[in-house]
Amino acid sequence: MGISDKWNAYEPTKGTLGWVAAGSAVATVVLGFTLGGWVTGGTANEMARDAANASRAELAASVCVDNFRGVDTARADFEELTGMRPHQQRGFVEKAAWAQIPGVDRLGRDAASRCAEMIVALDPSELSMPVAEVVDDEPETAIQ
Repeated sequence: MGISDKWNAYEPTKGTLGWVAAGSAVATVVLGFTLGGWVTGGTANEMARDAANASRAELAASVCVDNFRGVDTARADFEELTGMRPHQQRGFVEKAAWAQIPGVDRLGRDAASRCAEMIVALDPSELSMPVAEVVDDEPETAIQ
């Protein structure tokens, strides 16, 4: 009698089938959480919260850089900012309030740090120099 004959003739008991099913379930769970990328609900919530915070910081940093570019003292502030250490840069950005978004009380350190990194990476030749205010002497005409 060969092995294939023995395999075909085998009739497992209910107990054996139960243990095989339980072992398969345990193996699936272990492999899913270790190699399959499964996470618990708490971990998923934590990951979502971290992603949301990072996205808010990135948005605030982008607003901050736009606000920075719009000030008349951008080039002088750039020179001052590049001469500072990173933790000092964050404080400088927080004090200047370039990262303020209407309706948001406090954005956090991540936004100010990211903003400082983005400002330091700017090309100084792109920054505006103070310009004289343009006076419009023409009267407004109504379109009818």
